[in-house]
Amino acid sequence: MCIHPLTPLWFQENSYSASWKMPSVRRLLDEYQIDIKDLKGSGKRNLVLKKDILGHIKQLSLKKVPMKVSIVNTRPILPVFLTREETVTSSHDSSVPFHTNDKSVPLTTMQKAMYKSMTKSLDIPHLGYKDEMILNGMTEYRSSLNQFISGSNYPFKKISYLPILIKSLSMSLLIHPILNATHIDNQIQYRPDHNIGIAMDTPNGLMVPNIKQVQNKSILEIAMDLHRLSTASAHSREDLTGGTVTLSNIGSIGGTYANPILVTGELVIIALGSIQKLPRWDQDRWVSRSILPVSYSADHRVIDGATIAHFGNTWKSFIENPALISSQLH
Repeated sequence: MCIHPLTPLWFQENSYSASWKMPSVRRLLDEYQIDIKDLKGSGKRNLVLKKDILGHIKQLSLKKVPMKVSIVNTRPILPVFLTREETVTSSHDSSVPFHTNDKSVPLTTMQKAMYKSMTKSLDIPHLGYKDEMILNGMTEYRSSLNQFISGSNYPFKKISYLPILIKSLSMSLLIHPILNATHIDNQIQYRPDHNIGIAMDTPNGLMVPNIKQVQNKSILEIAMDLHRLSTASAHSREDLTGGTVTLSNIGSIGGTYANPILVTGELVIIALGSIQKLPRWDQDRWVSRSILPVSYSADHRVIDGATIAHFGNTWKSFIENPALISSQLH
């Protein structure tokens, strides 16, 4: 088969007919339990079409295979038929039984606090901005750190991208300090400490403990703080107060882009999506890249689009060129 020079590498290296399926094709394959590798596609570049499967079914006189349903858990994570009130409580409160009828349940203490905080936050005009970062260089940087950690006495054997992202975020705040500021009585109050909050999904609900004075800490010291906060059975008042910027790692659960809601008293919140391997054009060819989707929300009363874009570009430059991180460390 002739491959066009602009065809992505990931496209050239895989069987097109085996890895690409239209929805109608996918449905028939599932219904008749057919392996697509057993078919010869008549479409462009051997793409398997619906008519190819229908012909295969007719030729072999295949019958639909009954779908097997297995119940793994008697209590669904998020039942389809829950009322709005039950949906609010079901994901974290295991004491709430599964009901199909209308039922009112009181908000938990944590949900009451979130309701009050988010209602107040929605009075703020939000400026949304979205971008992506390439993590290939960061992957090598992280691997080097993990090699060092494996031979040391840290309470963890390796780190995720998060400690590096937090440190580079703090370095970007040094260049754009207004993003770490707060707005009080028509005045902008600049804050020297970068107390970066990390949104965590806990059994008690959403918690946002923060790492204090990130600007003075190394990547491994930040990793130590993250380890403590993520394994703690409860967070202290000091852990939960005094934040200046919030980072939500929603991608650890799923999704790409989000519309995060600002925490009152902060001027920016950032949501990180799931890292994906995607094709990107590099000078004269397609290459595979690890892509991190990033979503920003800023207080539009103080922060304009140009400011958040410049800030995002600075952070992006550190992430995509990790040697710059080392050059800025003291």
